[in-house]
Amino acid sequence: MSWLRVADGIMERLSRMGRNVSSIFLLLMVILINLEVLGRYLFGFSTLICDEYSAYFFVGCTFLGFTYSFRQGHFLRVGIMVDRLPATAKSILHLAAAALGFSISVVVTYEVAMLTLISVRFDSVSIQPSATPLWLPQALMPLGMGALSLLFLNEAVQTLAGLFSSDRRTEREEV
Repeated sequence: MSWLRVADGIMERLSRMGRNVSSIFLLLMVILINLEVLGRYLFGFSTLICDEYSAYFFVGCTFLGFTYSFRQGHFLRVGIMVDRLPATAKSILHLAAAALGFSISVVVTYEVAMLTLISVRFDSVSIQPSATPLWLPQALMPLGMGALSLLFLNEAVQTLAGLFSSDRRTEREEV
């Protein structure tokens, strides 16, 4: 089962990369907003792009941050009933949740990718003074959702492998 460890390591690196890029977007958002505030109140000028680009950076933070949040277990989990189940039942329920999460995230990935492709096809630009090509910030959405889809798939495969592995089953029952 060494390929499972390799896949898990790749997913770990993917989630860290999402965290790092998300952090950069957050930092850029903070810098841009502070620059706008200082510019308006101290020098009487506006960047004219603060609202627009802050929103783009927020989208980047959100969609690329999904990977790290999921990997760290910070997605919404309802444990009040699940915690009382035997280890095998927990694993089966976890597998079902991962499969459902994968299915939904694949559909969302497809839809936001189509949105991005439509923006490319029609050369859509923002209505703001910057006239930013909309496919640039929109491309962050399928990237983030695609990465989340991979993490859900990895979680499902890892859980399924754990169900059929006697070593892992005894580990889960001890926890």
